[in-house]
Amino acid sequence: MHFAQQSASYTDVPDDEESRRWLQLLKWDFNWGGSMNLKDESSVASADIRLASDEVQRAHLPGRVKCMVFSTCGTFMTAWMQPVDASNPDILEMPHLFPNGYTSFRIAEFPLAETCLLRHWRLYVARAPAAAIPNVVIWKLLKKEWLGNVVLAKYGSTHMSEREWMVDVRPGCLDFGVALLDA
Repeated sequence: MHFAQQSASYTDVPDDEESRRWLQLLKWDFNWGGSMNLKDESSVASADIRLASDEVQRAHLPGRVKCMVFSTCGTFMTAWMQPVDASNPDILEMPHLFPNGYTSFRIAEFPLAETCLLRHWRLYVARAPAAAIPNVVIWKLLKKEWLGNVVLAKYGSTHMSEREWMVDVRPGCLDFGVALLDA
């Protein structure tokens, strides 16, 4: 059983309904089974990530999307992910990367510059960083300590009021993905 919870963690939540809905679309908390007992999030091997990706690719599932994966094993790669259900394309099935679930944030503006992005991105991080190990690839790229695996996915829709879908990221998006993580 899967549990997804939308939540906005802002101190000044606007009063009007449309703004509250927009804020709720920014952050998702996703838990694979509802258990509060944390599992050890040891490093997942790049071969295991590739194997899971290949299985999703071969299955030709609706809504599958290629994402950027910054793994704790020190490897950057693109990998296929699938949504838990097609009606929510940004809730991705990734128990091999996030055994304790994940928290994800929609990125609609480039951080610091506050410039609206033509295509929004979604950042997935460990829901329980205390159980995660340092992310080696992000340390190598940015000299910043992040805990757990990190996944970036890209929206195909250009506005949150549209029917949403995700698009495949290309390996050439690495520079932009690193800039988002560094901001």
